[in-house]
Amino acid sequence: MNAISTATLVDVIIASTGNNGVEVQRQANEFLINFVKSDECWRITLEILCDLQIEDNIKYLTANMLHAKLKTDWIGLSDSDRHSVHNCLRKLLDEHLYKRQDHGCNGYRDALLHKLYAIQAVQLLFDTKERDTFFSEAIQNTKIIVKEWASHWEEHDEKKVKYTNAILITSRFICEELEVVKVPFTLRDAAEEHLKRIGPVVMELLVQLLVCLHDTSTNIRSNSLYLNALKCWQSWTQYCSMSTSSIMSQNNKLHAVLLHDLCDSSNPSIVTSAAEILQRAFQEEEEATTAQIEPKLVLLSRNLMETAPAFDHAISIGDEGRCHAIVSVMSAFMENFAFWIVETGPESQLKQELAQYMLSLMRCSNRQIAVLTLEFWLIAQECPVDKRSEYFQGTAYSDLFHVILEQSMYPNNPVDMDELELEDLGSFRSDSQALQDILSSICVLSESSFLNHIIQCLKDAFTSWRLFEVCLYVLSTVMSELDGAIDRQVDTMGSSVFSLFSTILEYRARQSNHPFILSLGATILTHIGTSWMNKLPLDESTETLHRLLIAIVEYLLEAMVVKHSQHSAAKSFLHLVTRCERIRRINPEIYLTCLRKARESDMSHEDRLFLVEGLVRVAVASQFCMQILGDVLNEVITRFDGLLQSLPTQECDSQRNDLILSSIAEEIKALSKTVRCLESPDAVIDTKAVSMSTIQHIWPHVTPVPPILMTSLATADAINELNACCLQNLGLELASGLPYWTSLVIESFAKYKSLASLQLSCVMVDTFGSSATMDKNSQYLAYLSQNLSNISTMILQYAQNVTNDSADEILQTFFELSYRYLVFCPEAMIPLAEFQNVLQLARICLWKREKSIVNEVLRFLTHLLSKGEESLESFNDQIMAIILQEYAQWIKTLLLALSEHVPDMSLDHVGRFFIAFLSWSFQSSNACDYCQTLLRDAMIAQPELHGIATMPASCREHTLRCWLRLAHDNSSSTKRLYRNLCFDFAKVCRKERTSNVLLEYN
Repeated sequence: MNAISTATLVDVIIASTGNNGVEVQRQANEFLINFVKSDECWRITLEILCDLQIEDNIKYLTANMLHAKLKTDWIGLSDSDRHSVHNCLRKLLDEHLYKRQDHGCNGYRDALLHKLYAIQAVQLLFDTKERDTFFSEAIQNTKIIVKEWASHWEEHDEKKVKYTNAILITSRFICEELEVVKVPFTLRDAAEEHLKRIGPVVMELLVQLLVCLHDTSTNIRSNSLYLNALKCWQSWTQYCSMSTSSIMSQNNKLHAVLLHDLCDSSNPSIVTSAAEILQRAFQEEEEATTAQIEPKLVLLSRNLMETAPAFDHAISIGDEGRCHAIVSVMSAFMENFAFWIVETGPESQLKQELAQYMLSLMRCSNRQIAVLTLEFWLIAQECPVDKRSEYFQGTAYSDLFHVILEQSMYPNNPVDMDELELEDLGSFRSDSQALQDILSSICVLSESSFLNHIIQCLKDAFTSWRLFEVCLYVLSTVMSELDGAIDRQVDTMGSSVFSLFSTILEYRARQSNHPFILSLGATILTHIGTSWMNKLPLDESTETLHRLLIAIVEYLLEAMVVKHSQHSAAKSFLHLVTRCERIRRINPEIYLTCLRKARESDMSHEDRLFLVEGLVRVAVASQFCMQILGDVLNEVITRFDGLLQSLPTQECDSQRNDLILSSIAEEIKALSKTVRCLESPDAVIDTKAVSMSTIQHIWPHVTPVPPILMTSLATADAINELNACCLQNLGLELASGLPYWTSLVIESFAKYKSLASLQLSCVMVDTFGSSATMDKNSQYLAYLSQNLSNISTMILQYAQNVTNDSADEILQTFFELSYRYLVFCPEAMIPLAEFQNVLQLARICLWKREKSIVNEVLRFLTHLLSKGEESLESFNDQIMAIILQEYAQWIKTLLLALSEHVPDMSLDHVGRFFIAFLSWSFQSSNACDYCQTLLRDAMIAQPELHGIATMPASCREHTLRCWLRLAHDNSSSTKRLYRNLCFDFAKVCRKERTSNVLLEYN
C-alpha cells in the first residue's frame, strides 16, 4: 500500500460512517480493511489517537483498527517497536483516564477508553513479564484502596475510583481476549496458568470490593465501579475456571449483597449481573442433603423469600427486567435443591412457603418469564411419592394446576388483545413443553380423579366461558394420557367419560357457544369419544350411546359454520368417521348436510377436503355407501358445473376469472380426493365396481376438458391429478383413455411445465408399461413412446433456459418417469431419437446442487448400465453406441461433478456410479482402448478443462493407474476400494483433504 497521511486516513474513516453515501462507504471500508494489514497502520493509528484536535468518535474507530492489528501482528513486531507502541498506549491511557477533555461526546469518550483497555489487555497477553507486573501492582494497590474505603470513603477522590475502574475493566478484558486472540501455545499456556494461580486472590479482592461498596452510603456509591466489579467477577469465573459457589460459600454476606442488588438497584445492568452470578452459584452447587449444610440452605431460602415485595413492586410498575432476574434466581435455587425441598424433613413449613412463592412467581403477567418456574415442578416429580412431604403429595400439584389454569386463560374480550399478548398466551399454551409435561404427569398420577376434578371445574364454569375454555384446553393437552387411562380402566371410568361428554354437550345447549369452546370441544368429543366407544363391545349398542353419537355429530355441524372452529371441526369429523366403528351403523342423513354447511359458511378448501375424505372413507366401510357417495358427488359436481357456467365467455374481468378458476380447481381436487379414498382397507363393498360407477359419474363433466380450464395452471394441474387418481384406481379398465391422457399431458406440459402432468405420465407408464412390453405391436407402446418423445424434447429446452433452482423438482420428477420407462417398457424409450435428449439432460443434472435430483439421475443411469437387467439385454449394443458417441463429455461431466459441482452428500453416490461407468465401458472389447485413452487425456493432458488442475500431477497419474486396473480386475472388492478412492479424489480436488491420501491406494 502506498504511503498515506494522517489527514487522508481521517477522511477515509469519516467516509466509512456512511455520511457520503453507500458506495463511498463501501470503498472506504474496503480501503480500511487493506490498511489494517499494512505496516503503516501502527504509526498512523497511534498519531491519530495522540492528536488532541481529533474528535473522540474518529479516535474510537481508529482504536478499533489498532485493536484488530494488535491481535494478529503484535507477535511479529521487533522489541523496539513493541516498546514504542507500549509507551504510546500508556501515555494515551493516562491522558484519557485522568484528564478531562472539553470536546467530543461522553459516549464516545467512554467507548474509546474501553477500547484502549482492550488493546492493553491484548498486549499483556503477549508479554508475560509485563502481565505479572500489572497484576502484582493492581492487586497490591487495590487492596490498599479497598481497605481505605472500608474505613472511610473519600467522597471526592475520583482518581482512586478511576484507577480501580481501569484495573477492573482491563482484568476483565484479559480473560475475554484470551478466548479469541491467536496467542502462541506457549504464551497461552503461561497466561492460563498465571490467571488460575492468582484467581483466588483476585476473587477474594472482588468480594471485599463488592461488600465495601455495598456498605458505603448509597448517595456516594459509584454505580459504574460496582457494575465493573460484577462484570469482572463474571469474566473470571467464566473464563478462568473459578467456582462461584465455592467462593461465595466462604463469604455469607455476599449472597445478601447480591440479593439486595437484585431487589433494590436502579441500574438494570447491575440487576442482570447480580442475577447471573447468583444463578451460576446455585447451578454449580452440589445438591445438599446432609445436615451439615442444611443451615446454609435454610438461610438462603429465607433470604430468597424476602425478594417477594420487590417482585410484587416490579410487577406493579411493569419492570420486566427485575421480574425476569428474580424468577431466574429463584428457579435456579429451586431446581438445584428440588429434592431437599420436596422430601420429608425439617423446615417443612419453610419449604412449603418456597413452593407457594414459586407459584406466585408463576403468575407473572409475562408468561415467557412465568414459564421459567415450571422446570422445578418437573424435577420435583422425579422424587418418589412416598418420600415427599405431605404438601408435595397432593396439595402442591392441585395449587399448581389452578395456577396453570389462571395463566392459560383468555381475557374477557380476546378481540382486544394485541399481537404481543396473543403471542405470549399462544406460546405459553402451545410451545411450552414443560407445561405440557407437567399436565401429562398430573394426569398420569391421578387418572380418574384428575378427570373427575376437570369435570367438576367444567360444571362450576357454566357462567364463565373463559374458565370453561381453559378446562377444555387442559383436557386437549392430556388426551393421549386419558386414552391410556380409559384403556386400562374402561369399566370404572366409563361413567366419568359419559359425564364429561354430557357436560360439554349441556353447555352447548344452555349457553351461546364461544368459537374457542366449539373448537376444543370438537377435538375432545371426537378423540376421547372415539377411543372410549371403540373399547366397548360392539354388541353394546344402547340407545344412550346412539343418542350420544348423534349429539357429537350435531356439535361438529354447529362448529363447522363458525369461522374460528371450522378447521378443528373438519379434522375432528374426519377422525370420528374414520376411527369410530359405530358411526358406520347410523343413518348418514344426520351428517350428510356437512358439505352443504361447509359451502354456506365459506369453509376453506383444506378443511372442506377433510369433510370429503371423511364422508368417502365412511361410505366404503358402510352399508349406506352409494347414498353417501351420491350425495358427495352431487354436491361437488353441482358446484363445479355452476362455477363453470359462471365463467364469462369473454375475458372482461381477469381478476374475477382467476378467482372462479381457482374455485373450480378446488372442486376438481375434491373429486380427486373422492376417487383416491375409494381404496380403503376398511372397505365392505366391491371397491372396483364402486370406483367404476363413481368415475362414470364424474367423467362426462371433465371430458373433454373445457378449453378455458387449460388457461390456468391451477385447473390444468387439478385435471391431471384427477386423471391420475382415476387411472391408479382402475388401471387397464380405462385403457380407452390413453390417447386422451397423452394429448392432455403434452398440452399441459407444453403450456406450464406442469409437475402434475409428469406425475400423470408416471401413472400411465406404471399402468400400461408392462402390457406394452409383452405386446410390441400394442397401441400402448406407440402412445407411451409419443409421450416421452414430446416431453423429453420440451424438458431439455426448458433445462437449458432456466438457470435458477425452480426447475429442480420438475427435473427430478422427469427422471423418476424415465426410470419407470427403463423398468416397465424400455422399448418405448431407448429406440427413440429423443433418447439422446434424456442422456444429455442427465449430464446437465449431474452438476445440480440439489441432492435429491442428483440421486434420482444416478438411479436412472445405474439401472441403464446394469448388465443384469434382462429387459435391457437386447438394447446393450445400442446403449453402448450412444454412450460412446459422447464418451469424452461423460468423462468431463463426471470428473467436474466430483471435483466441483455435486453437494457433499451426493459424492459417495457419484463415486459409485463413476466406477460402475468405467467398469461398464472397459468391459467392451471394441471400445476399451478408446475409453482408456479418453480417460488418460482428461486426467493428464487436460486437467484444467476437467476441474482437477489443483491436484499434483503425480497424484493424478497414480489415481489414473488405479482406475485403469478396472479393465483387468472387475471384482467387487476392487470396485469397493476405488469407490472410496473417488470420494477421497473429490475431497482433494475441493481442498478438503491433502493429496497424499490418494497415494495410499494400490
